[in-house]
Order: sequence, then structure tokens, then C-alpha cells
Amino acid sequence: MTNLTVLNSDLHKGIRIIPDRQLSFAADRHLLPLNISEVSRAIIDFPVLITRAQGSGNYALSALTSFIPRQNVFYGEGQWGAGFQPAEMQAYPFALVPGNDETPGPQLAFDETASVFTDTDGEPLFDDAGQPGLWVSQLKNQLLANAENKVITRQFLEKISSLGLISEIVIGVQRSEDHTDRIGGLSTINEDRLKSLSNEELGALRDTGFLGPIYAILFSMFQLNTLIRIHNTRYPDASIQRINLEIARDTHQS
Repeated sequence: MTNLTVLNSDLHKGIRIIPDRQLSFAADRHLLPLNISEVSRAIIDFPVLITRAQGSGNYALSALTSFIPRQNVFYGEGQWGAGFQPAEMQAYPFALVPGNDETPGPQLAFDETASVFTDTDGEPLFDDAGQPGLWVSQLKNQLLANAENKVITRQFLEKISSLGLISEIVIGVQRSEDHTDRIGGLSTINEDRLKSLSNEELGALRDTGFLGPIYAILFSMFQLNTLIRIHNTRYPDASIQRINLEIARDTHQS
């Protein structure tokens, strides 16, 4: 998010926010950001892949929601079709920004350009006394927890990268006998490399809590079939016949 403005009761007391604001975040995203604590729940609905963060180019965890850019097959007619909502989606359009001398510590901010705000309907940000609503305080606590999880996620990705456990993949999406789209920019766990790790390396991953998410990411690839089924149900005129997953098993990224 850009154009973040620190929430202020004097300036923003009259602002309200529409219900289901999080759906505006997810509606046109084929990748939803995840942190490591969410992987075990996300794999119930989504393939979980390793991507590159926009801007920094660092590794990130993402849930794949469509084979088509700027599309989300789990969203339609104002409804969310999955059982899980990532934390960043739930927090939209709010984020934490650093404080200053007058207001030290992380401050709750929001994207004023988001189309989820109104002066009439929806949930108020502040009560009549100018105090933040209970849900606003809860949201700030959630964002603080998210920030901690992002640090652990970064440590996780740095560790598995250093062990050569990240391999690029290309997904070939076949729509007809003579037309196949290729989706790149995605990575997953290198299963062959994982099998070759020493007992000491596996033990270290287990002790840090990283081994479970590694296996969860691998298992989540079965959800590619679910993604095909949902896509074909929603878009029968543009149905996918099959996909082909190409894994660079001999490429260890760092």
C-alpha cells in the first residue's frame, strides 16, 4: 500500500468503512501474501508458492488464487469462496508505520485512496468521544502480530534459500490442444534437495519450526487441481484442460 496516512481522531472521526472491506483487497489478486504462521491453514484452500516481493525482489510466501493475472477465482459476486483469509487481506487497507518523537511506537495508518471508506454507511473508525472503536484497537494488535510473523517468515525463506531448497517452477496451462500459457516467476520446495539434507540440517529445521511449513508447501501443490476445478466451474467458456508443472530440480537458488 502507498499513500499511507496516520489515523487521527481529529481528522478522521467522521470516516466510516464498508463491511467486507477485505474483499476489495483480494478481488483482482492472483497472489495473496502469506506469513509462515498461515501456511498450515492456507493449504486447505490454496497452492502455496514462493514468489518475489514486488519492489525488493526478496522471496515471499503467496497463495495462488488463479492461473490468470489480476483474477481471483475465490472471489465472485461480492462473496469470498475460500475458508481462509490471509492476515494481510483481513487488515486491508490498514498498516503500521513508524512513530515519531511526539507519538513513539508503531502507528496505525490507512490508505486514503482505497474505495472502502464512506461518510454515511459502514463501521465508524471512532466513537462519539473520539476514541477508536474496539475493532480498530484489535486490528492494531493484529498488525503488530503480523509484523512479528513477517520477521520469522523472512528468516524462514533466507534459511531454506541458503540450503538450496528453493527451485523455480513453470506452470503450463493448456486451454486447447494448440494453446498453452506458461506462468513463471514462481518457486517451490526442491524435494530432491530436501531428501539429501543431513540429519543435522533436518534437525535444525525441525527445532526452529521450519520443517512443518516446508512439507506443507509441498503438499499444497495438490491444490492446483482444486484451482483448475474452480476455474472451470466459473469460466466454462475458457476452461483449462490440464496443467503441466516443470520443476528445475537441478537448480539450487540462493
